[in-house]
Amino acid sequence: MELNRADFAGSPVNGSDSEGAFDLEFDDACNAYSVTMISGPDYFRQLTPRNELTTWTSTTNLNMGEVAVFRVPGVEYSMDLGDAAATYICCATCGCITTGMDGRLGVIRLDRTSTTRPLPNVLPAMPTTGTAPFGSPTLDTGPYGLTWGGDHALYVGNVMTNGDFMRVDLATARQTMVATFPRRVVASAPFDLRRLLVATEGGSVYLLETATGMFTPWAMLAAAPTSLARDVFSGAVYAELGATPPRIVAISRDGRTVTDFQTAPARGRIAIAPDNQLYHLNVYPNVHWRAGMTIVRWPLPATR
Repeated sequence: MELNRADFAGSPVNGSDSEGAFDLEFDDACNAYSVTMISGPDYFRQLTPRNELTTWTSTTNLNMGEVAVFRVPGVEYSMDLGDAAATYICCATCGCITTGMDGRLGVIRLDRTSTTRPLPNVLPAMPTTGTAPFGSPTLDTGPYGLTWGGDHALYVGNVMTNGDFMRVDLATARQTMVATFPRRVVASAPFDLRRLLVATEGGSVYLLETATGMFTPWAMLAAAPTSLARDVFSGAVYAELGATPPRIVAISRDGRTVTDFQTAPARGRIAIAPDNQLYHLNVYPNVHWRAGMTIVRWPLPATR
């Protein structure tokens, strides 16, 4: 499997506006998923290993901030399509929020049965204001830290106010406040079946027990991360730091040792694919710039 920036181009729904990917994830069957950050409606995309692209159109003019795909920790190389979700984000003064449910920020779940109607908003949210990880008022807003837990529930931070962290059970539609962190949530990732990693502004990374809401400090990074990805084979966690120059670091499984892994070509997002490669998507400062936006990848350590 090899993915490049052009693979997300050529959508029959979006035509020439098929650039602008702002986040990237993979499922266990090696399907790639992206959401966009472009002017006008945004797009949720799924790309198969056979280069078959499917696109779902967003609602109104909301920006799409993150995409998350359910992958059961420890269960790799499944041929099942990943259950996927994404966030709508927008700052309070950016002009992309409208009235009614279709204009609300929040979390949407991918409905593969439809390409025409808006994707369902399963957790409406309020606009929030941050200063990291991108240092942009347009990007550092709205809910952040979207991930699936081992319980197949969705988790996300900054839903009503900075630092809150909520769960939505899609089977029952029940929404629960799980924890309140001391600073704005910027990224999260599964750690195991019962715990999540949650990062906040300033670079603190916490280990969160989803059942109890208890969290403990796990690692301290030099800057707030744009994204986290855990290698289930080694237990190492990779983080892209929203710093200058952009750095991708590897964190030991106990959170005590942080080492440089790669220097990214631009500030962006990372994801680990089933081909044992770590992928990086350039997203900032040229989020809307269609020329020269690239995906690069690096092999993970062979002995893990």
